[in-house]
Amino acid sequence: MMPLAVFAIIPADCARILWAGVTEVQVIVEGAFAAVVAPVLSLNGCSQEQLAPRLLAHQRIIEAVMATSPVLPVQFATVVPDGQTVAHVLEEGAPLFRQGFIDFSSRVEMELRVLWVIEDILREIAGTERIIARKAEIAAREAAGAVGPEERVTLGRLVAWELE
Repeated sequence: MMPLAVFAIIPADCARILWAGVTEVQVIVEGAFAAVVAPVLSLNGCSQEQLAPRLLAHQRIIEAVMATSPVLPVQFATVVPDGQTVAHVLEEGAPLFRQGFIDFSSRVEMELRVLWVIEDILREIAGTERIIARKAEIAAREAAGAVGPEERVTLGRLVAWELE
């Protein structure tokens, strides 16, 4: 048996509608709920470059499911051994899933996109007191011939921290 990635939990009565709209997934129904799953190879040892397209696919599948059904999304990289395990989780978790759908029934997910110009942000960061002071320290030490690469790395880390 091949392991399954779990994308979302949906009401069982929505499974038939979903099946027609999202072809790359399977739907496992148990009682009042269904799980949206797909066969997956192991994610162990995957690099960030290998995980990125899988993460985007995970998000795309959840968005497609949301277009046809209420959904409780499942965290990326949730993998179970087989369909029997999924059915067991659906059965045992039914009270929690029911409450989850009640709690989230009046909520709407919104996405916010922020666009910014990196040069403007870096200029703003470079003008902060902490960065100005650190640059002045480095310049003074540089004039004395006592600056090593670690000072510049520390400054870069400080800029990165400010950026976050």
